Amino acid sequence: MLRLGLPAGFVIPPHRHSKDEFVTVISGRFAVGSGEKLDRASLRHPPAASFVHLPAGMPHFASTDVETVVQINGVGPFDVVYVDPDDDPRRQ
Repeated sequence: MLRLGLPAGFVIPPHRHSKDEFVTVISGRFAVGSGEKLDRASLRHPPAASFVHLPAGMPHFASTDVETVVQINGVGPFDVVYVDPDDDPRRQ
């Protein structure tokens, strides 16, 4: 389980995980979409207290427009593989 506090305007570039990801929106406004390219027009905006299931291997991306808290549940180990390796902050 991970709980993330994300600032307004935060963008998570397209990426995937090797295991299913279960996201609960605790507070704020979390926008999520699927695909290998960030497409703001396709973003869904589940409200606080919503739950989103992102299947293993499915490329997806997310953003916030207000301060947001999400909780991610799943079976570990948790990994993140960015579609574009240059988006990986661990390479900065």
